[in-house]
Amino acid sequence: MMFKRKLQETLSGRFFKGKAFIITGARQTGKTTLSRELLASAGEEAVSFNCDNPTDREHLEGRDLDFLKKLVGKARVIFIDEGQKVRTIGQTLKLLVDHFGKAVQILVTGSSSVNLLDETEETLAGRKFTATLFPLSLEELHPDKNPLAVAKSLPDLLIYGSYPEVVCESSYRDKVELLRELASSALYKDVLEFQQVRNSSVLSGLLKALALQVGSESS
Repeated sequence: MMFKRKLQETLSGRFFKGKAFIITGARQTGKTTLSRELLASAGEEAVSFNCDNPTDREHLEGRDLDFLKKLVGKARVIFIDEGQKVRTIGQTLKLLVDHFGKAVQILVTGSSSVNLLDETEETLAGRKFTATLFPLSLEELHPDKNPLAVAKSLPDLLIYGSYPEVVCESSYRDKVELLRELASSALYKDVLEFQQVRNSSVLSGLLKALALQVGSESS
């Protein structure tokens, strides 16, 4: 099932303005899917890098402008998925934006928003547009705004949330399994790896404590 994301409308009209687009957000909110929709709607030749792939990561890490120009070739759009995994992402993007300007659109996604934004904040000042993709909103889930359909969906949404894959799953057991995997990925891949938190048991306990205090102030 495909959902039309509101963020797509916001970003589509801003291509080729001389700024890199950085889309951040939690894992599995649909950043890669949204990016591919944007690439398709742009209708331009694109070059893509998946930075989960060590080879793609190596091509972008610590490279000079001449090498990057050869990588891009005649492409008019550069898509870098999971950009936070490139240690020199800020430097790489600055070189690309400064050289290509409005001629080429750069689109970067990152699951670890803090890490990615830290790496690009200073080097890309005035050269980027940052947006966060959240799980599905009610408007995205129910574009027809049918009040009965909204009311029927609320109990499940309040319990299981609105991650696209979780929403599409019909089995409650499978919804729970997906949520456990998402929580595990966020905790043990993003927080532990990128934020250098080492005590995983304390982190897991903190997550449970916060879950019991939703809407309350925490110290």
